[in-house]
Amino acid sequence: MTAATTRLPERTLGVLGGMGPAATAEFLRLLAADVPAARDQEHPRIVMLSDPGIPDRTAAILGDDTEAARRIRQDLFTLAGWGADLLAIPCNTAHALLDDIAAELPAPVVDIVDATLEPAARTSPEGGWLTATTGTVASGLYQTRAAARGYPLHVPGDGEQARVHAAAELMKTGRTDEAASRRDHRCTVPGSPILGIRNS
Repeated sequence: MTAATTRLPERTLGVLGGMGPAATAEFLRLLAADVPAARDQEHPRIVMLSDPGIPDRTAAILGDDTEAARRIRQDLFTLAGWGADLLAIPCNTAHALLDDIAAELPAPVVDIVDATLEPAARTSPEGGWLTATTGTVASGLYQTRAAARGYPLHVPGDGEQARVHAAAELMKTGRTDEAASRRDHRCTVPGSPILGIRNS
């Protein structure tokens, strides 16, 4: 019996992308770079559905619109139907919409908040700044989870938050240099890093 025949069944990662497309591309790039693989065959099997037509997540949170959550649920079920038994959504703001549909989902979703806060707590236990879309900040998703961990998470004031959100919107249009210049005007506290949540 060969190693190939004794190997455990492969899992399939389903990626719901398009929110925005650049964030999805960066997620896939980092995934490929971080997998401890020596050859193609050792990388994870992935199916992806890129759906940039999902309505704006910040608008959904601030306006209490349910269409974005409905589309996200529909797409996650599609990925599961394609064989995905683990789901990933490289969009922070979309995760703020999962609470109402989480119990219905056909497969577990990688927890983007834990995946962000765990390394942040290790590398900077004194705390950090949250730079995210206005929808993510308004949802309280990161603040609640950080508080539960006892992790100091600073949130920008209204004016600074408007600049951060504008930078995220510029990233979606491909104006990365202009977005970077917007992010350079950011609030800092000595010893507190920026938890940059880009383009999502």
